[in-house]
Amino acid sequence: MTTPNDLFDGLLAELGIPVRRAQALAVREAITPAQVARVDQARTARAREGWQLTAASVRQSLDDTLLANGWEQTRVQRGKHPKTVTASHPRSYADDRVAQLLRHLSTALFEAVRQDVEEQEVQCMYVEGGPLVVCANQAASIGAIAAKRAEALVPEVPTGSPSERRVEKLAGVLAEKDKRYGRIVKSLSGDPRALEVFVELVEALRDFKANPVDLLRITANTLVDVIGTREMCLLDSTGIGCPHAEQSLVAALVFSGHKGRTHIRGKKRPCWTCYLTLLLAREAGFDIEFNPRPGNAWTSTTTEGLLVVAKALGHDWQSFNDFLAEKAPAEAYESSPYRGRAGTDRWAAAYDTHSDSE
Repeated sequence: MTTPNDLFDGLLAELGIPVRRAQALAVREAITPAQVARVDQARTARAREGWQLTAASVRQSLDDTLLANGWEQTRVQRGKHPKTVTASHPRSYADDRVAQLLRHLSTALFEAVRQDVEEQEVQCMYVEGGPLVVCANQAASIGAIAAKRAEALVPEVPTGSPSERRVEKLAGVLAEKDKRYGRIVKSLSGDPRALEVFVELVEALRDFKANPVDLLRITANTLVDVIGTREMCLLDSTGIGCPHAEQSLVAALVFSGHKGRTHIRGKKRPCWTCYLTLLLAREAGFDIEFNPRPGNAWTSTTTEGLLVVAKALGHDWQSFNDFLAEKAPAEAYESSPYRGRAGTDRWAAAYDTHSDSE
């Protein structure tokens, strides 16, 4: 019997792209010892020269790491990827409802601002016991979200305790935008714990619709001021030097010093550099849950966001490179093809893994 995975692998074969499973041999093992030795020698020489942690040195360190892992320049985009592709097939989010909800909220807000802004990504961060924080790659998108007040996305939900009627009404409204939103909302009604989290997120959006908050810039106490509330925050990262939304969210969290349980998810999977930014904070004691499967590497402006977080955490050039040597992932993941607007299969390179329940 032919499975969806077989069809997916067949398509990759037609495109001439080698495939391996997540359990397969790591890319690092295919790299020659000479390549690794050259990178190690270069790092040792720079350490002796007393290199400082700057945007240029971070970019050089990332390029060294990618070279040691056998990554190469993509043909169609300004990024790098491993020589082989790790297939990231649809999976169930039954045990990861918060991540699933943040992903759908990010997608809904992304679609809303795309009408006005040439946006690439929207990410949401949920601080347990605290706020829902939204950020985008483009500062203009935050203004667009504030202006729209999520009017087309969130219904007038009645106040009071969580109820089946609330879920049904919300499911109906979201279903008008995309059927999968409606289905996933209804599927939560049987799980009181997940429903509680969902209603908390929705109430944050509802409150925001009624009382739009001022745009918040990332400051040392952005999150400290709102921990323990259900306020929705919009982060305008202008001037902070973080080009990707998840980097801005991590910077806000690190600047706040809040190390409680936090979830960060978006429409897309984190690129390799953003994944390193998230991982850097988690290694420093910030309890962040995020997508464990990074995408391709972008080592241009994203290095600036990584630098912001690394410096905020007190890293110098040596400790940062020690982190890369030990923790930098050798793999990147690609989602399965999806049906494009013109009815043709498109390659979902940067997008998150599909859910087999949608």
